[in-house]
Amino acid sequence: MRFLIVRIAAIGDVAMSTPLLSRIHAEYADAHVTWLCATSMQDMVALFPGVDETIAVDAQQGLATGQRVEAGA
Repeated sequence: MRFLIVRIAAIGDVAMSTPLLSRIHAEYADAHVTWLCATSMQDMVALFPGVDETIAVDAQQGLATGQRVEAGA
């Protein structure tokens, strides 16, 4: 099962969302989690255990400038 977490730039919102990762993986062992975030948060989000991929967007430009990165890359 694939999941998309959308927490763009507020560092508090991003940090408070991390427990969701363990819950997703506890319920769905084969889960693939992608996190949509601001480019300024991408390096931090990519370090979260359980995130398989990030999609970074420029908060000013929007989704048109999205950049996909596999976790650990």
